[in-house]
Amino acid sequence: MEQIQENIKLILKNPYVTGFLKVFLILYASQLAPRLPSVVSNIFSNTFIKIIAVALLAYISELDFQLAILLAIVFVLGNNLFARGNMMESYTTTATKAMNDKQLILQQQLLAAQNAKKQKKSA
Repeated sequence: MEQIQENIKLILKNPYVTGFLKVFLILYASQLAPRLPSVVSNIFSNTFIKIIAVALLAYISELDFQLAILLAIVFVLGNNLFARGNMMESYTTTATKAMNDKQLILQQQLLAAQNAKKQKKSA
């Protein structure tokens, strides 16, 4: 049992292994995260907030590089999450508009066909 504990400690002393585990846990946790309120997404969609966040990441990288990498991953995933939500809303709007346009075209074709029948009968 002691041999197993020593092997685990040896593995966890390796900074590459611990870094990989931290990144893996962050990526896994980001998939389980609940949807944030719209107030938070509005704050993070502001360009100035993004610039401040990147500047803060640059400053933190001077102090603790591993923490800066983890925060950068969280920052990128957060931005992608907000963009994906907006993108999906955009797809829904576009799809609804396309369906309405298609229905309008079908109605126009039906009216044209009915008018053609009426003209044939009257001729």
